[in-house]
Amino acid sequence: MGTRTQLDPEVVVWSWWPCHDMTMTTSKTRGGKAQLLDYSEAEQMLRAGMTQAQVAAKFGVSQSAVSLAIKRGRIKFDTGFERLLPWTMKAEHINLSVPRGLRLAMRVQRGETQDMPPYLRAQGEGFIRTLEEMDAVIHYDPEVHPHWFRVPRRHGIDQGLIREPKID
Repeated sequence: MGTRTQLDPEVVVWSWWPCHDMTMTTSKTRGGKAQLLDYSEAEQMLRAGMTQAQVAAKFGVSQSAVSLAIKRGRIKFDTGFERLLPWTMKAEHINLSVPRGLRLAMRVQRGETQDMPPYLRAQGEGFIRTLEEMDAVIHYDPEVHPHWFRVPRRHGIDQGLIREPKID
């Protein structure tokens, strides 16, 4: 067994024989490739108000890589959409098509479309238009399949896109 020596914080040298050194860097790797996304810096950038797309461009990764890092808890950042929805949702219901469409529509309503691809903006606008045409809102019931429902709007009670859950 060789002796381990530390030359600097980034390089670890394993000495097998006096004349043979094997150098191994301590940079993080993923699938044999260097990890491009610095989670700590990405978190700081998001907290400073940058979008996931802007963070992705800085590190040369896709926006979905940033989103996945947030979902897996590697980047500690609250996207805020769960707080905007008034329900305590089961984990398996959060990413179904209706809540995803609802979150997208809420972004459109708040005017957060500057970095949004046109097809996503159109989906959000279509979600809003459908609810308006039906004079309906979204209701969530975790115990009744399919869990997400369009229900008639109760005028004077239901505001926006969501059925007011505290009044039934």
